[in-house]
Amino acid sequence: MAGGKVYRDSASAPFDDASADLIIRTADNVNFLVHTTILVIASPVFATSVPQSPSPSTQQPFMRVAQSSHIWDKFLRLCYPVREPVLTLDDVGPLLKLAHEYGAECVTSRLRHILVDPKHLKKEPYRVYVLATFARQGDIACAAARSTLNHPITPPSFPELRLERGGALARLLQYRKRCVEVTAEVVQIKDDVIPGWITAESRDHCFFYYCDKGWKCWTTQRTLKWAGAVFGRSYISQYWITYMEGVLDALRERPDPSVARTPSMIHAAIETAAECKGCRKHVSKDLEAFIMDLQAELEGAIAQANQVRFNDFVSV
Repeated sequence: MAGGKVYRDSASAPFDDASADLIIRTADNVNFLVHTTILVIASPVFATSVPQSPSPSTQQPFMRVAQSSHIWDKFLRLCYPVREPVLTLDDVGPLLKLAHEYGAECVTSRLRHILVDPKHLKKEPYRVYVLATFARQGDIACAAARSTLNHPITPPSFPELRLERGGALARLLQYRKRCVEVTAEVVQIKDDVIPGWITAESRDHCFFYYCDKGWKCWTTQRTLKWAGAVFGRSYISQYWITYMEGVLDALRERPDPSVARTPSMIHAAIETAAECKGCRKHVSKDLEAFIMDLQAELEGAIAQANQVRFNDFVSV
């Protein structure tokens, strides 16, 4: 510590500088020696909350705070013009809460890169969603909401749930319900009508062939209404219909295009098609081509359902 009085249990540099004009003592009794001129710029609340008279024991203005030194060290480093501290997703909730308390928007903005980290969006989108809505970062909330579609509908328990406000989780469930509806429309064979997005080019796939009577799947083919057929109807192999019904059931639980590649559904379709000497020659290639088209269509439906203003996820 630079010249002057040495304080017991002082924080590490730069929060041990004797020229500082304020002491912040944390819940675990660590003293942070800070400069109010810096803090007031980062957090206007400090302009009115800093004691004006010194403490008799320290001879300097003194503040006791409720949080630990672990959080205050990171918070102050985000306020000071110093190297950014190492942060994890576990740090974000307490830091956002402290930033909200002190009106430190600079801290909130410097936490964005943690929330948009692809690994967090992929593995823990519910946590990111709640944190983003608390921070009123609607664009991140939208991205996290989209990522939740590949997870179970029931959010896991996590500490940040206490930050949920303004019905944010209720809006997330409404969004998910809408995504279930629009993705169901993509795959559902309703009233014996093939979904309209399936174009005439799909006629080249084996499951749209009319099987010769000597082939196995001729006995199970169904004639469905289809705009891509010359006479308005087409013979469809049962394995494709079973596959589409499986995708529909999966989308009700997880309305994400990735369900179209569920291995068990694909394997079941291929095994069923293998019973037909016509289909088994083409099923793997044709199903792969169809799944690519299906996933693109599902993604487009979800994107359309996601045409919301960022603030729709963070309004209170």
